Formats: sequence, structure tokens, C-alpha cells
Amino acid sequence: MTDTTELTQFLNFILTGLAGEGNFSIDQEIGEGDHLITYHIQLDSSKAGYVIGKQGRTINAIRRLLQVKAAQSNQKVYLQIISDNQPQPKQDQEQPASQPNQQSDQLVEAQPIQEEDKKPSKTDKQVDELAELLEV
Repeated sequence: MTDTTELTQFLNFILTGLAGEGNFSIDQEIGEGDHLITYHIQLDSSKAGYVIGKQGRTINAIRRLLQVKAAQSNQKVYLQIISDNQPQPKQDQEQPASQPNQQSDQLVEAQPIQEEDKKPSKTDKQVDELAELLEV
């Protein structure tokens, strides 16, 4: 089983290159008998664009790489980005049962890229190459 610290170090390495040291924090949540790992990334609002990228391509590539690494040990990974300027739910107040938890609504598993009507970009090819290296 892939150690969660290995995934965390991998994510930290990627984010340090994109956002710079000290401009983010990573919180990890483990569920479903150690098979589900949720990372909450708190970003400085001035660096969020670098991590998300145009049309979300960068963050989707990061999610894809994490999924490949986690799949080697039969795990699932979710990645949630929290920018400094996003409103956060208050931790000291419970939400009524009729209202869904705002944070859990934001967790989205990265979907496979639809290959229809899409030319592979240089970034897509580089991500594929990295994914192949991780599978070795």
C-alpha cells in the first residue's frame, strides 16, 4: 500500500514548484478504511491561479497524477482547493441536517478526460509521460 506520506510529499513537491514555499498548506483526511484520502489545499489567493491553471488544466493534471500514484495501492484521492478569499463554513456552528455540508459539496473526483473532439496538447502528453513513469 502506498504510504500516505509519500503522496503528501509528492503533492507538496508539485505545489512548491507552482505556488512557492509557504504559500499553501496541506490538510489530509483519511476515510473508508484507509482507501480514501482527501487533501484540502489552503492557498494564498495570489497563487491560486498558478495551481488551478487555464480552464483548470493544471489542477486536473495534478489530480490525475495523484490518482495514478494512489491507484497503485487501490486508493482514491480527492483534492480540494481552498483560496484565502473563499468564504469558509464556520467550524463552531453545526449546520442543520437539511442543509448539505458546503465543503463536501466541493469535493469532486477528477473525471477521466474525454478523448472525443480533443487534440492532445503538449501538457497532456507530458502528464501522460509522468503517469507512465509513476506506474513503473
